[in-house]
Amino acid sequence: MPPDPEDFEQRLRQALRSLPVPEYEPSPSPLGTGPEDPGRRLFFFRPWQWLLGSALAGGTGAAVLEVAARLETPPLMEAAFRHVSGEEGLRGQLMAKPEAAAQALGFDPTRLTTAIWQLAKDCHVATLPVWHWSYFMEKVADGQMPGWAWMLVFKNPTPLPPSGQAGQRHWRSLHGKDGYPILLLSHSEEALRLLTQAVRRQGVV
Repeated sequence: MPPDPEDFEQRLRQALRSLPVPEYEPSPSPLGTGPEDPGRRLFFFRPWQWLLGSALAGGTGAAVLEVAARLETPPLMEAAFRHVSGEEGLRGQLMAKPEAAAQALGFDPTRLTTAIWQLAKDCHVATLPVWHWSYFMEKVADGQMPGWAWMLVFKNPTPLPPSGQAGQRHWRSLHGKDGYPILLLSHSEEALRLLTQAVRRQGVV
């Protein structure tokens, strides 16, 4: 039976905290100087500490990668991925006013090329109101099926972290008409690329 992720995360954190902190002498560096050097604060988030910590915690490689991705994901992205995963089984038009959402964005999110919409719904992510669309991306020329991708549009001004990835979590932060913050998510880099292309054809940057 695979280890419980929550229990393993606690054991990994404890192991990481037990690692010795190297002697540090303040010196000029691109990251800053003195005891407040961000390089020191980021010590426990460097790749080799993950490997050592996982060995001390006795975890499996897959579990370590899962926990590492979780800890490296910005809090808002963590909440967003948790939200879309919790609604994977939902289908259909569940949005109260889909026309208002399309008008606010300047395009109809259910008519994107290469993206077959599966769900449209009013939701909340970390208490923030959003419009949520789920898509299944059509297969590309080589016959591959990229899989699922999601679009979350925040109804109110919301600072989004830069586009990035952590493990198999990929996200793009964009801005639509009138500055609506748009977050695209996927566990597939190819699915995210296709959805990003489809959305940008609508004038989203």
